[in-house]
Amino acid sequence: MTDINKLVENYFAPRPKTITKQMLYEIFDETLKEKEALEKDLTQQILLFLRDNGYESAQEKETTRGRIIITNIGNKTNRDAAIKKLQKEFNLEPTVTYARDKTKFIGGVLPDEMGGKGVLLRHGAAPLEQETLALTNLQSQLKELSKEFSSKDKLQIVFSGDDFSTIYRVAPQALNVPKTPKADFVIGTGKNKIYISHKAGMSPNDFGQWSGITSKAGIIHEDPEVKEFGVVLKTILKQLGINEYPSSIDIQKEIKSPTLMLQAVFGKDYGKKSSSEDNVDFVIQGDISLEPALDLETEELTGTFRIGGTNIFSRRHAPRDVQSLQGFFQGGYLPVIAVRRGDAGRRNFEIPSARGSIQSEAGRKVNFMLTENSTPENITFVPLCLDKTQFRQVKKFFSILEDKSITPENNKMFKNMRASVINYINEDCGKE
Repeated sequence: MTDINKLVENYFAPRPKTITKQMLYEIFDETLKEKEALEKDLTQQILLFLRDNGYESAQEKETTRGRIIITNIGNKTNRDAAIKKLQKEFNLEPTVTYARDKTKFIGGVLPDEMGGKGVLLRHGAAPLEQETLALTNLQSQLKELSKEFSSKDKLQIVFSGDDFSTIYRVAPQALNVPKTPKADFVIGTGKNKIYISHKAGMSPNDFGQWSGITSKAGIIHEDPEVKEFGVVLKTILKQLGINEYPSSIDIQKEIKSPTLMLQAVFGKDYGKKSSSEDNVDFVIQGDISLEPALDLETEELTGTFRIGGTNIFSRRHAPRDVQSLQGFFQGGYLPVIAVRRGDAGRRNFEIPSARGSIQSEAGRKVNFMLTENSTPENITFVPLCLDKTQFRQVKKFFSILEDKSITPENNKMFKNMRASVINYINEDCGKE
């Protein structure tokens, strides 16, 4: 080879790639994003596990590089029991004890293969405590108002939303509603009362459910759609050869009956003319406030107040057809029939470990969605793109079936359920 030919060959030969400072920044940034995504995914796995095992109000408080903090678990005994469950499910090593009782664990450390993060469980506010806090806050505001008005005075309380405004004349008094009907508290006395159901948080996944479906739910328990949903579930499990409801699997179905939706939200007596403990006037989510209307000239209280919250749903202004209700409950609040695995001893629809409810469609992430027209004789599923956590749960569920020699090739139900998971045919599905 001549020198000139060698020079030409060397010039056009592939050269080793030089890693620039910018490329290093990009590699580091991409690695960091992947790590943050994995940490978020792990937190969601733990939250879902806790909510499926008796801690429905569990919420992420904070996730840092070294620790996951979860709140609304309850007293030291509840937290110790939760730590034991996490130890069994995630191999968490209990390490943190309650300050005033060293026999109770409230925190621990995950194994190295799961990042070695610490997990700390905090008391927080359980659902009933959150309702009590809301009531106490409202009572405090009304008490202050009573200093400006006599006990015989009636206040004008204005409830308003995007497309409604209603004025009530009531006494400045708020009381708790005992036991557990739909109403949590009532404003006013005598015949002039406003019944309110309170939901914690600011989004549809901040509260557990709209309604249960057990016999305590009365007419909801006997609704044909609810009963048919139960039969569909039993048919699915029977065809899969399963004797109890599987872990970490959520199944939902859209509701066709507007009456069932509204009974779930406002109470089992929805449809009756008079409001009551089980036919509430309003559902209010979040902190409740009273905003006074002032006289423009004197700047004194007028006796009219607007009640505020993150979201307010008015029974009297709720539409009565499904299409309009989809707009009324926009933002993920639309009621759906759902089932997930519950605590030991749960047996909704006569299925061991099954916990059924009517919840908001965005209240929990779903693994399988039944089509609106599914029946026990013709069960079909809506195609879904699952996020990483939900897809992992489905793969684990399918793996358990395959260990029992149940496969899509020999089981039609398995085949149909697998076909509804878009992730199997589109690898990019659920990655964003």
